[in-house]
Amino acid sequence: MRKIKFRRKCRRTKKWVYGYYVYEGMGNHLIVNYSEEKNKVLSWKIIPETVNEYVGCDDRCQVEIYEDDYLLDEVLSTSEKRA
Repeated sequence: MRKIKFRRKCRRTKKWVYGYYVYEGMGNHLIVNYSEEKNKVLSWKIIPETVNEYVGCDDRCQVEIYEDDYLLDEVLSTSEKRA
């Protein structure tokens, strides 16, 4: 089964935050995640236009791939360099 999770940019820090997307109403868009080390649920107000959903697979370095990510095809890029 595929993990359902999202990433978006935090309104305050402009950094990516990861977790579950929640729309509270009244214009509040949040990413919510549970922190085991802090033993509590964390939430961040986010920029709604920056949403990306996890596509369900990782790259060869075990990095999660999200919608709108750019991926490098090394086979094509190396053959272009040789030509």
